[in-house]
Amino acid sequence: YEEETLEPDGTKITIQDITLKSLTPIDTLYESLSKRFNKYSREDFLVKIISEKGKVRELDESVFINSIRPKSEDIEFTFEFPKDFSNETSEIINILSNKGITGTIYTKKTPLTAKKQGFSILSRGKLASEQSVTQFQDRANDRFYDYAAGYFDIDFLDNDAKKEIYKNIKKVRVYFDEVVENILTKIYSSQL
Repeated sequence: YEEETLEPDGTKITIQDITLKSLTPIDTLYESLSKRFNKYSREDFLVKIISEKGKVRELDESVFINSIRPKSEDIEFTFEFPKDFSNETSEIINILSNKGITGTIYTKKTPLTAKKQGFSILSRGKLASEQSVTQFQDRANDRFYDYAAGYFDIDFLDNDAKKEIYKNIKKVRVYFDEVVENILTKIYSSQL
């Protein structure tokens, strides 16, 4: 039942008196959590991590994007999907766009570290597939992925049965080969 209260909204989880000899350092925990969700919000879902020494790290709206985007001064190109592809006639791009898929692709002027390469796939703001250097193995000879990182919101994945999610992620990755071809064409034509 609902009852009026003077307590502020929110949930506070306190974990204390942990007997592990080595805890995950707060910065490592912060980095790991920052890549798991794109739902953090100062208004609706602010997460604070406080170390036993009092160090505070906050996960808010900007943390997910900042965790995958190269530093601003290192970004060469940014592509918003599907907005930057609206003039394309590709059937695959139309299929992805019609399914409500959105995302952002960043390219860096110099190669990214292996840990930063690849694309995260989110479904309803939750991580469905992590960035990975083996994500696009079929294009292993294509150096584009050395320079590219980003994410795609593919909410329809949550509508499928668990066993179908993995198949859909694989299919979407194949589709994104065509998106990458379009990006490469845009990059090359802008440098002419």
